[in-house]
Amino acid sequence: MLNSEKNLYRNLFSRRDFIIAILTGNHQIKIYKYIKLLRLEERFFNNYKNKSSHLKFFWIILTIFTRKRKNGLGNKISIDIRENSCGNNLLIYHQNVLINGHSRLGDNCILHGNNCIGNNGSSPQCPKIGNNVDIGYGAIIIGDIEIADNVKIGAGSVVTKSICTPGVTVVGVPGRIIEN
Repeated sequence: MLNSEKNLYRNLFSRRDFIIAILTGNHQIKIYKYIKLLRLEERFFNNYKNKSSHLKFFWIILTIFTRKRKNGLGNKISIDIRENSCGNNLLIYHQNVLINGHSRLGDNCILHGNNCIGNNGSSPQCPKIGNNVDIGYGAIIIGDIEIADNVKIGAGSVVTKSICTPGVTVVGVPGRIIEN
């Protein structure tokens, strides 16, 4: 899982630009480091929950240490994602991403930045987002809703109702399906 995400972020740059990005502290490299810490935290957290009692303390310490590092980096780049809320191959292009811990994102999702995915403030239920969903810059997805696979959500859209049709494009405030 982590190697495929590493390739996602590495393929954003040419070989020369990738080295320059590392040396100059490019935000894309920081986002990848955050994803790497998120996946490490998930590994430790899941091991802690599944191991026998004599190993739990070890996994708890690793989880706490990794979560502290992830949250510290997340505070710097304005990203907050809880463990086990995102599927494989999550690609984030820009900063300012908030995903409520009870939300679920499928595999191969793309977040373009400045996104909020969470509850609507009146109930604790959060969105369940399918696989291969592309969420545009500034899009907000809130409430107890489901988004089907292969949906594209336009920049600045506010989605508060379920999108059950796979492969459609959603735009506007409130979000509505447009013809493809």
